[in-house]
Amino acid sequence: KKDGKSTEIKYEEVKLGRPVNFERDIYPALEQNCIACHNVAINESKLVLEEVKDIVKGGKRGTSIVAKQPDKSLLYLVASRKKKPHMPPLPNNQDAKAFTPRELGLLRQWILEGAVGSKGGNKQMLQFSPLPDSAKAVYSVALSPWNRFAAAGRANQVEIYDTTLGEKVARLVDPKLGKIKFKDKIMYPGGAAHRDFVHSMAFSPSGNMLATGGYRVVKLWKRNAVRQIAKLAGPAAVTSTAITADGKIAAVASADNIVRLVNLADGKVIRELKGHTAAVSGLAFYPHPSETSRLAATTTAADAALAAATTKQVTAEQAVKDFDPKALKLEGEKIAAEKKTRTDAAAAAAKATTAAKTALVAAKKAEAEFVKLASASSQLVSGSQDKSVRVWKVSDGSVVRQLVTPAPVNDVAFTKDGARLVSAHADNLLRVWTTVAPKPAEKKAADKKKDKKKDEKAGPKPVLEIKGHTKPVTGVALILPAGTQIATASGDNTVRVFDVTKGNQIRSINVGSPVTGVAVRPDGTAIAAASGNFARLYDMA
Repeated sequence: KKDGKSTEIKYEEVKLGRPVNFERDIYPALEQNCIACHNVAINESKLVLEEVKDIVKGGKRGTSIVAKQPDKSLLYLVASRKKKPHMPPLPNNQDAKAFTPRELGLLRQWILEGAVGSKGGNKQMLQFSPLPDSAKAVYSVALSPWNRFAAAGRANQVEIYDTTLGEKVARLVDPKLGKIKFKDKIMYPGGAAHRDFVHSMAFSPSGNMLATGGYRVVKLWKRNAVRQIAKLAGPAAVTSTAITADGKIAAVASADNIVRLVNLADGKVIRELKGHTAAVSGLAFYPHPSETSRLAATTTAADAALAAATTKQVTAEQAVKDFDPKALKLEGEKIAAEKKTRTDAAAAAAKATTAAKTALVAAKKAEAEFVKLASASSQLVSGSQDKSVRVWKVSDGSVVRQLVTPAPVNDVAFTKDGARLVSAHADNLLRVWTTVAPKPAEKKAADKKKDKKKDEKAGPKPVLEIKGHTKPVTGVALILPAGTQIATASGDNTVRVFDVTKGNQIRSINVGSPVTGVAVRPDGTAIAAASGNFARLYDMA
């Protein structure tokens, strides 16, 4: 933009009857018009104008002040608009204005007198000191869209929590603050987000940016883009992937019709699962990976509940010990009543603590048993364009169950208990199967011989066929934690929700174009649909 005031500013001769004082005469003009963009946290052109030593030092264009020579001092030249870039630029969004003739005259006279001053202002300039270690209070919070992340301003720190896992996942640190010293020591040895308390914060609508407000400054933080941490090279194009609940093994299906189990720690192939004669288009593990995060969150919540209950118990018991009728000026029946109230509160608090301990033990046990199950009894189901579904035992690669289907399989999913699986087909149907072959009923020898060829040709039957889609079903995902419903994707432009036990449709979402994939949040509150070049997120809460 064109500078709103490009003409040179004529300075005013000043006669103060005393030397120009930096803090009193110069700093106010710098504070009003310059320091918003030239401070220790935001130093445009690497120029800081908060202290005399930094002003003299200058920035990337060199020294700002040449003592006793204002016409050779860059700060004076750009402020008087004798030299570009004119400062402050006009217009601007900092409410900064061009120097007045008097302000310019004071700046010129100060330089003529040698540009002397203290390290900072004694009245106008604020000198920060380190916050005490005891400052731990949270003064501001914000939730990201979809409530996935929570940000907390704790003193001058900003911490990010994953609400699903119940864990702190990041701490925001401004690297520019790491160089600041206080009494010759690093002021923030552990890093900090702000110099002062963080009193306000807000996420952007996309959730990718966070604004935090401190003393006279707002900082914008941007989430790092997803980065590749490893690359697993394969022999052919990848057609489907899945990861075990413990996060240790990945199943990778390739265009050569082979499913490879890969150790994610070192990227080596553990074993190859062969048998399909066409592309494998769907993979899913049991136990469900999303159960890991859900159980971990339950344990974390139980741990926090126990801590809170214990604190209440200690407080209530201390109230009983500290009971002093005289100090409270109680007499007669009021003494007994107050004592009973405090005793009952302590007993209730102790009972609540016991219940919290029991809940925590149960949560930890459930989590441990799940991890054990995930490691020892993990199964993988694969669906293929060869019209078959196979269930594999992960530990040895053996086939537990093999199903021949009427149409090519596009995707597969286990039910919550792993006793059944759901397959999505090219003939617009979803089919529900048992994962364990039923025991054959006792038959007479003649009947066995008669039905042998018929059974071999027909193969296992699905326990349920789910209708509703009008084009091929391209994806299926179980909705946890209840696990009684599935979300499905189809080329008919819809995502639908079905009851997996009865097959009735519960909900239909018109995406507007063919849907090629579907996924569900671990807590079941949102469904993601892939369509064309977009992934859309739908709130199901």
